[in-house]
Amino acid sequence: MFSSRVRAWRVVACGLAIVVVPVLVWLGIGAASSSASSVVAHPFAGIWNTSTGGVAGTLQINYQTPSQGAASTAYESGGAASCVSGATYYAGGYQWGSGASEIGQIAGCSDANGDQLTLWFNSSDGSQQGTVKITIGAGDTSFSGTYTNTASDTAGSYTGTFDSDFNGSGRYATTSSSCSTKIDRALASSADSSTASCEVQTVKFGLKLVDVKLASNGSSKAKHFEETTLQGTGKLLIPADKAKQPDAIGVSGTLRLLVVKVGGKGLITIDDFTLAVLSGHYSRSSGLVSIGVEVTESNPEETTECVEGTEGKISLADGASTHQPDFASVSITGCGHYFEIFRNGKNDALVIAVVQVGKPASST
Repeated sequence: MFSSRVRAWRVVACGLAIVVVPVLVWLGIGAASSSASSVVAHPFAGIWNTSTGGVAGTLQINYQTPSQGAASTAYESGGAASCVSGATYYAGGYQWGSGASEIGQIAGCSDANGDQLTLWFNSSDGSQQGTVKITIGAGDTSFSGTYTNTASDTAGSYTGTFDSDFNGSGRYATTSSSCSTKIDRALASSADSSTASCEVQTVKFGLKLVDVKLASNGSSKAKHFEETTLQGTGKLLIPADKAKQPDAIGVSGTLRLLVVKVGGKGLITIDDFTLAVLSGHYSRSSGLVSIGVEVTESNPEETTECVEGTEGKISLADGASTHQPDFASVSITGCGHYFEIFRNGKNDALVIAVVQVGKPASST
């Protein structure tokens, strides 16, 4: 991809690339057709017919969970990638030129909205590498952007048109006829409601809390402060039916929790980990947003161990509609037995919870 020189394809040896990057999907994985009861959850996933400066090719990528995608992206980028909070991850393969003269692996991450994607590519023979930056088009059936080949010092246009889906791509979040099926780990960062067989709506949420507590070590009069900070944003895609607490059919979002101790020996990190949103539901009566989360990154310098892959739950409510203080509840079992309830103003805690519910969008 992205070079004028013709090369023969050489099989990649078994190793890290095979572990973190999916096998090139056109080498035997069958195409899958979407049903009328599907919502596009990950718009870049699937099989694409591409044009690299006018030369035809194919791009085939699938959605990856944050932990999978972070590993794939770090590997293909050589550690150069810097993905934003709430990014969507993709990985797969590409082929380019007459007779697939170049073939290789590709992986990357999107912006927070999921509409712009940066991918890092490496040819299978190791001679070509670079980046692709593309933006999804209307209807999630085309993209446009540019490529940069750092090996040959070339750049140009890179466009694609959607060809088909394939099994396991993660492109669609399939719903039942009542649109109430819960799909964990589906990332609805750019959902196309026009493909849905029912009405759907988006619930956006944001949370920032800061809580400072005075504590002692129990053996002396020495005092220290513990400061807890939790902040992040996300989205839930929910069915717009009459259910009072609908489960999300697609989710996205990332939060970071940081607990530090100030005093005595200075600043000590107690907890510091990143959380990806896995699932969620929304209460129409109370406005409460509840999300299932997973630890995707843990600071090795923290004093309490929080293993990556640990799951928990966070709930939040925007008190604006009910004239109540904003609320947040955090429960992450195994991460320093973490469980806290915060209310804005209580014990001097600052809680800013924002929940915005979009209007239902029906199929056409």
